[in-house]
Amino acid sequence: MSLSVQLRQLRLAQAAAEAANAKLKSLQDAPELQQIQQFESDLRDLLARYSMSLVDVNIIMDPKYKAPKPAPTPAAGEGKRSTFKGREYKNPHTGEVTTHSRGRNKTLDAWRKTYGHDVVESWGVLIQ
Repeated sequence: MSLSVQLRQLRLAQAAAEAANAKLKSLQDAPELQQIQQFESDLRDLLARYSMSLVDVNIIMDPKYKAPKPAPTPAAGEGKRSTFKGREYKNPHTGEVTTHSRGRNKTLDAWRKTYGHDVVESWGVLIQ
């Protein structure tokens, strides 16, 4: 990249940063935003003082409000992934048998190189 292109990119980035800083300053100086920030700060202090949460306030202020339900926790034995037993491959040419569950298998790799991936996969049977 030439120096003139880099210089142009630098100047464009500086102009964009200056525009973003001006926008940030105008937002920070807006009296409405300062009032909302002060309210939020006071509300958080009040919630901490009374050991309450926003959900508690919603329940008090709005009788129709329904608090979000916590995510269900799986019971013992539920929610676990079923274990993958693997596959058993039998080479019909040699009669050799190999099992494969995870990772690389040198025997299968050699068979795939010799006979092709699709052919070797057709030899596989899921282990239950």
